[in-house]
Amino acid sequence: MAKKKDKGPKSLVPSAVEKHPVSIQQVNRSKIPQTKYSDDVMKMTPSWRVTLLQVADPWGWHNLNADELRSVHTRLREYEAKTWSHILINECYRNHRIECHKLCKDARERLSELHLDDLEQLISLRLSSRERVWGILENNVLSLLWWDPEHLVYPVFKHNT
Repeated sequence: MAKKKDKGPKSLVPSAVEKHPVSIQQVNRSKIPQTKYSDDVMKMTPSWRVTLLQVADPWGWHNLNADELRSVHTRLREYEAKTWSHILINECYRNHRIECHKLCKDARERLSELHLDDLEQLISLRLSSRERVWGILENNVLSLLWWDPEHLVYPVFKHNT
């Protein structure tokens, strides 16, 4: 029977100092653990959910080309650095809660087809002068729904134009 090989340390230089565990240090009790979670949704940063993301006309995400997708990705990443308060209150001129009964007829019908016609409001996030992302806000998570490149889900007609 062959002799088993020694599985000892591979270093040829023996350790001059033996290692001993350091005693447990006292925990600084003045530090308070922090988390980004809050009971107040408006103080939280957004997260995204794609379960409801539509890949069908008229406002499907399948219509984005690679450059548009990169642009949307960049804008959503920028929103992640802000709180919902900043997004929906400080930037209320760009981003809105829109009551569902104010949406265009096609959007209301699409919500009905998706069995979402009991919703009171959707969130509209502005990506550019015309482009919008639509979703459903639950806690701090926006379930992405539609990509609206022409601002047609909730059209706004400017006066005197």
